Amino acid sequence: PMLWGVPPPPQGNRPVTNVRNLASPFWIGTLRHAELRCLVPATAFALWSGSAGAKRQHWFSVPSQPIFAFAGILRQGEDWPCFAVLTTDANRLVDHYHPETMPVILHPEDYARWLSGEWRDAVRLAAPFPSQLMTVGDGPPPQRNSPQSAGCSDFFRICFHSAGVTRPTVSRDWRIRSMSASFGSALVAARVT
Repeated sequence: PMLWGVPPPPQGNRPVTNVRNLASPFWIGTLRHAELRCLVPATAFALWSGSAGAKRQHWFSVPSQPIFAFAGILRQGEDWPCFAVLTTDANRLVDHYHPETMPVILHPEDYARWLSGEWRDAVRLAAPFPSQLMTVGDGPPPQRNSPQSAGCSDFFRICFHSAGVTRPTVSRDWRIRSMSASFGSALVAARVT
């Protein structure tokens, strides 16, 4: 298993779940190493809007991709390997509900570039996903019975082939939660050496 939240920079005291400042020397040190970049597959993600006491959760998905991938990084924690999701400016759809940030969603044709490209080129992928390719709802999209029935076998083949994994173990209903975002049915497909 992997934990969501990488060890913080020296001045930090809490695990970092979302990485935004890609110009920081601390994160550049990680991003320079392709083996520390990963894909974080998800079926949807949730962000909150509203004031305290009246917060509302909004679920975002990519209808053309039953499972899509966030750009992520890996670091070793004290006891377990850990990961964090890269974030960027919110696109027009997300900005309407949550004007701060959104996860970096990668287009399938960019998976290999993120996992193995030169780090400066890979970091250029940290841009808002096109809002016209996304939808938002009050709840997560319906769960599929299996990756194959959802038409996702190609995604897993790409993720795990890039990671050098031949027999992946898929956790089908693993939920990761934090105060700021929720990712449904996620698992981390990382480069394995």
